[in-house]
Amino acid sequence: MKKIAFISSLIAGLYMMTSCGVQMLPMALDTAEDNDPYYKINDTKNSDYVELFTASSICLDDLPGCWGFEKDACRDFMVDSKIVYKGMGSLHLKWDKSKKGCDWIGVGFMWNNWQTVDMSDIIDTWALEFWVRTADGDEIGSVPINFAFLDNNNKTTSTIACGSKFYEGFGVNPTWKRVQIPLSYFRFVDSGVNPVEVNQLIMSFEGTAEIYIDEMKLVELQPKEE
Repeated sequence: MKKIAFISSLIAGLYMMTSCGVQMLPMALDTAEDNDPYYKINDTKNSDYVELFTASSICLDDLPGCWGFEKDACRDFMVDSKIVYKGMGSLHLKWDKSKKGCDWIGVGFMWNNWQTVDMSDIIDTWALEFWVRTADGDEIGSVPINFAFLDNNNKTTSTIACGSKFYEGFGVNPTWKRVQIPLSYFRFVDSGVNPVEVNQLIMSFEGTAEIYIDEMKLVELQPKEE
């Protein structure tokens, strides 16, 4: 009986408040995103909110778990210790796809000690980064290399060509130049790739060129100044 009396009193009180011109506004419930300082206007989390990602080094001074680094009629791929951007070695890549039998030239990196990599927390906020230059005296308009990631089910992301929008200036010459390809360009989810079980980075080569690549890794994209 006391409960019924309390509810009746509450209803009566609310009626009196509305009769007196008091407007009852709907209550807005704040979500975690609304109050979370790591959420931006575009609803993308800042990487400070992401758990520490430790599988960032793909190829620094040597060749981790990989395939395709060999010398044949189509390619001459090796580690070079003389021309480096940083550390003890770089990738010296020389190829000619125009030769007979060289329809596809590629290499793969299983960079996490042959273990799968969970990239689900970084695919929207990190980038594939490396430094590139040509051999002495050479200059090319763009880097004729395509990149893609592969998961445990052999599904691949979108293949991204290393165009000039991913580095500053035009062309590549014997001066080291930084390349950054945002991981969002690879469209992991839309491609049907499981970002929790990524096991390889695939590089495929076009045309004919000779370049050096160093310090290939995954890095956090710096937020643009507003």
